[in-house]
Amino acid sequence: MKRYKSFLIIIFIVAFFAAGCNVTEADKKEMVIKKFAKQNSISLSLANEIEIGLNTLYLANDDIDTFSQTEDWAYGERYKLFVDGDLYIVYASGDALVSINKDNSKVYTPKNVSSKEETKEDSSTITTYSFDNNDIDIIEIDASELVYEIINDSTGAAGKYLGKTIKVTGKIIYISDYSDLIGYYMVNDLSSGKTRIVCWFDNPKSKYSIGDTLTVVGYCRTVEESTELTGCYISK
Repeated sequence: MKRYKSFLIIIFIVAFFAAGCNVTEADKKEMVIKKFAKQNSISLSLANEIEIGLNTLYLANDDIDTFSQTEDWAYGERYKLFVDGDLYIVYASGDALVSINKDNSKVYTPKNVSSKEETKEDSSTITTYSFDNNDIDIIEIDASELVYEIINDSTGAAGKYLGKTIKVTGKIIYISDYSDLIGYYMVNDLSSGKTRIVCWFDNPKSKYSIGDTLTVVGYCRTVEESTELTGCYISK
């Protein structure tokens, strides 16, 4: 009886590992895409199309640092995608990917999409978008200049920078380091002793030290005593 039980246990172990070995690369890829779609609240179809686009650019889902939705465009949704410090803009229309852009230029367009105004007779399966596909404008400013504007006209500064993508250069004066988030503080207002700019990074690959000068791109979430930039990355 004991031998019989031992035999069954061995069969179970062999079957368990055999089942694990049957997981193909395609299965693993599908699981990654499903996870990406769920984490970012997008459809599986769009997630799959983004993956195909990334593969065409010799990138993969695993290379993505951050992915977040930003302002809509004329035909649908728009997303910011950061890979190794590079900013890509993803244009979508519902569940369909329209293009992936970098530096204000399309670097990937699905075969079933055209950005031309005219269509050919045999292009019945081609989706046509007549639009000027420009990416998000990035406002460049020195950290000290930004602080000066906020101190002297906080209302005007809020109207100019709040909700915008900003590229700012400054020196680190303080660091808040968490397990999955790190904040680099720049520029101290000597009159109040309060830090004026905080740049928040999600899961940064590189860490810097107090005294380092950085050029950072991020989304301006608040304009007040501590102006916060979120979703930051280091500009090259």
